[in-house]
Amino acid sequence: MFAIGGNIKMIKKVWKILRNLHLIPLYLFFYYKGINRAYWRRLYTEFKYDFFSMKTIRFKDKMWAYRKGFLSERIIRYGLNKDNYQDYMSDFQYAKKVSCVNGRFYYWFDDKLTTWYVLRPFREYLPIHYYSIHKNNILELYPEGNQFNNSVEGVLELLKRKKELAFKEVIGAGGAGFFKVVYDNEYIMVNKKRMTQEEFCDFVKSLDGYMATEYVYAHSDLRKIYKNSPNALRIITIYDKEKGTKITGSFIRFGTSDTGYVDNACAGGICSGVEINNGEIFNPRRFIDNKIELCPIHPDTGEKIAGTIPNWHIITEKVIEIGNYLNSTPHLTFDIAVTQDAFKILEINSHGQVRNLQLFYPFYKNEFQAKLFRSQ
Repeated sequence: MFAIGGNIKMIKKVWKILRNLHLIPLYLFFYYKGINRAYWRRLYTEFKYDFFSMKTIRFKDKMWAYRKGFLSERIIRYGLNKDNYQDYMSDFQYAKKVSCVNGRFYYWFDDKLTTWYVLRPFREYLPIHYYSIHKNNILELYPEGNQFNNSVEGVLELLKRKKELAFKEVIGAGGAGFFKVVYDNEYIMVNKKRMTQEEFCDFVKSLDGYMATEYVYAHSDLRKIYKNSPNALRIITIYDKEKGTKITGSFIRFGTSDTGYVDNACAGGICSGVEINNGEIFNPRRFIDNKIELCPIHPDTGEKIAGTIPNWHIITEKVIEIGNYLNSTPHLTFDIAVTQDAFKILEINSHGQVRNLQLFYPFYKNEFQAKLFRSQ
């Protein structure tokens, strides 16, 4: 029996190697081009999908985009052409080793719990972190007094007191693995699934690599547009050695009935540019059926997507202060929930995606981004 099991495992390993042999030339090409190894598989998957799925783009236009390092989808997304392509960071350039300008400090932000510790001087601008959950290892991060309750029962008791909590992966992106948990007397709602208290305790025990934090509500002006997601504001900063931290771009995402409790633009959400000088919302857009469409009215609520980001001056002033504090990491992407009185930082990305940013702010048209990245 053992020999048979061992042979099956060996056959599976050999088959996996044979199945991926065709990737060897491609990966050698990526290596030659200086692509960060962490992006090899992603680039292969994205370009494969782009080649076969973007059927509205002519073959010769696809080849032109690929030679310039872009997915052909960017022709639609950016209005990319031979006259403006140099204004944009390509997909190849984004994935190159030299583009990861934060170097060895990237881990400060790839792990949300580490970010929470790094930003200790600014914790009033972070959601309260109550628990870290790694399988059955449950630890309080915000004990009240000296009473510690490092148990699933402690998490349940906290939920009963707070009524709402957010559970999110310590390492994750795009809203994946997010749970909004609501206590309503006898029952508990995890996203839209009803659970008993016993089922909830089993759910908590099943989590691995999670945090339990306060659930943050967006400002009422933003909730009027859409209330079921955080409607996260994204702000990009560059630390310049001569001039300090500069905000180089911003946009805001709104959830829809397609995205549930998150606001991922790639899953059916809406992106709107934000003027960095005054916080004014402009050009709301949505990606539907391989097309970028203007979306001035929210499809679910009928509200106009316009106005000014509340608390804009407070947010930008503090983000610049944090950027100067974190000057060892010159390129940061902040995801922010705009609250009624100020804001909360949901996460910081060390090497945030630029595909939605470049809808509104072509990367290399900004002097500070061009100065930092083109010097690499």
